[in-house]
Formats: sequence, C-alpha cells, structure tokens
Amino acid sequence: MPKTRYLCSAVLALLSFASPTVEAYSGTFEELCKQDNEPGCVNGKMIYVLPVLVPGTCSKPPYPRQAVKGKMEGTSRLRLNITEDGTLVSARVDQSSGHQVLDDALIASVQTCKFSGGTRGGFPAKLSVYVEHQWKIEPKLPAER
Repeated sequence: MPKTRYLCSAVLALLSFASPTVEAYSGTFEELCKQDNEPGCVNGKMIYVLPVLVPGTCSKPPYPRQAVKGKMEGTSRLRLNITEDGTLVSARVDQSSGHQVLDDALIASVQTCKFSGGTRGGFPAKLSVYVEHQWKIEPKLPAER
C-alpha cells in the first residue's frame, strides 16, 4: 500500500481531521496513528471504512442461458476498485467460478451498481472490496416446466 505524506497538520485541520491547533507535521498515516488520541485511529491502528453498495442500485445477476444449458455452477469472486466518491473504476476476477461465462456475467452486473465512498484514517480514499456470488441452478417445479 503506498504511503501518503502530509506536510503539515494544517491540511488535516482543513479536512476536519485534526484539532484546530496547527502544528508542523511530516509523516505517513501510519506514523500519525502512533500518536495519542489521533482521530481516524484506534489503539495505534488506522481505521478503514470500506465502500458499501447503495441499496436499490444493483440486482442479482441473470443466469446466462448458455450456463443453464451447460449446467454450469460455481462461485465467482471479484475485486472491485472504487474511488473516493464511490465510482467503480474496475472489476476483475479474483477467483473464477471455473466458467468464464459466469464470471463475465457477474462483471457485467456490477457495472450498474453504485457505491458509497470509503475512507482511510478519516480521509476519502480509493479502496478495493470483494464481492462473491454463488451460481447455482435451482431445479424447476413441475408447474414451471
């Protein structure tokens, strides 16, 4: 993970992260967390707030016809890279279901989803999250056949 440098706490104060007292500070987030009582830190550890799905912006991915006919099942896991404002910038397969058609269907379905932005140490941050979907063909009831 790249370490971001902040040249002084004046920048932090402007972002409502530090106390109004402005003192010169040069260091990384991790170094800042080692100080006592710093907002965005607990017990010397950085607090991360991951991006989350905005309810109602996403639906269950449709099962590809080809996969149903081929009786393809499995679990796809994607890594989603999300910007500070919640924009999805990339989605890639982290673990394949074993069937590209299923993995591609999940990638296509997350493209329409909206996310909240995440934070690292109280600051907006680009973060990655993982989404997993289990593909399982449900047997049809006799009346549906």
